[in-house]
Amino acid sequence: MDIIGLATSISASAISIDLGRKGFATRGKAEEGRISYENGKDTLNSLNNAIQGFDDAFLVLDIVEDATLYHIADKAIPHHKDHRINGLPKDSFHIACGSHKTRIKNILRSPGIDSIEKALLKQRLANLTTAQNSYIEKQKKAMEI
Repeated sequence: MDIIGLATSISASAISIDLGRKGFATRGKAEEGRISYENGKDTLNSLNNAIQGFDDAFLVLDIVEDATLYHIADKAIPHHKDHRINGLPKDSFHIACGSHKTRIKNILRSPGIDSIEKALLKQRLANLTTAQNSYIEKQKKAMEI
């Protein structure tokens, strides 16, 4: 699966999980703390940030396909280790994946998660790691490493 297809699949999964979680809450299978997590202002802000982050990640997918453009991007991103992953630029794709991994880990720590949802969240976490590794291969190709 290509990166755009994988990212689209991840987005669709996120929406499905959110809808499923709301279904659990309405059927009384989630604890009160879990229900309040779903309806909190912070959750809505976090999901809006996730959408914006992946919108930015989709933009860089076009750039990494063009070696000339990506060399320019490489020069624009600091070469300090905090801004690099395996020596490659930590661009918006990596930032979106990292932020979403943190978001998923936080959800996994919240109370009242059903075992089915927990398994889905763990799979999403693994999918993000796979997407990031595939993206690193695209970066290496663009940088001719």
